[in-house]
Amino acid sequence: MEVRFERKWKTPRRFLKILELALKKSSFEFKKHYEPRWVNSIYYDDMFNNSVYQNLDGNQKKQKIRIRWYGKKNLILKPFIEIKKKTGFVVSKEKKEIYFTVSFLNKKSLQKLSSIIKKYYPLLINYNPVCSTHYLRSYYLSKDKNIRATIDCDIGYFLIKNFQTDFVKKVDKNIVLELKYKKLLDNYVRKTFANKNNLRLSRNSKFINSFLNI
Repeated sequence: MEVRFERKWKTPRRFLKILELALKKSSFEFKKHYEPRWVNSIYYDDMFNNSVYQNLDGNQKKQKIRIRWYGKKNLILKPFIEIKKKTGFVVSKEKKEIYFTVSFLNKKSLQKLSSIIKKYYPLLINYNPVCSTHYLRSYYLSKDKNIRATIDCDIGYFLIKNFQTDFVKKVDKNIVLELKYKKLLDNYVRKTFANKNNLRLSRNSKFINSFLNI
């Protein structure tokens, strides 16, 4: 299980180049780590939307359950189940790859995917897909390799109800910077990078944004 510290900052799309330059010019000397790629997720919740309300109510402890894959939105290839638990800014993730490939995201494929999930995790018997998120992610790594950074842009959301995807796509005009590192580095990261670049920590959950008006 992966455990790490995560901090997010949200800013308008027009500041993308400035943010990229700030990463490169910082004392961490961030450099591109991977080529940008599309990140796709289908989020699951129970009939009471407990995961949604954990976030909206500002609970210290939160849990999200999702299926994630990379590449084209409609080509679900090499997906994995991810159970993400968060206490404050400390995040732990449990991942498990599932064997499922489909070239079209529709009611039939969502139902089949859900049945597979429940075989892996029987406790999720009452969980169903509620939304999907899709965005282009760029990856950066600090010179000392202790801090990872990502910038997400072109963020889109679809609501899912009764295994049917809403045809109306919500679009977020903001971009999201996320820094990921070990907990003991938190004060150092904030003082060295965030404070110098006048970045204010912002609550940002793509999962929750899919339920709200953008």
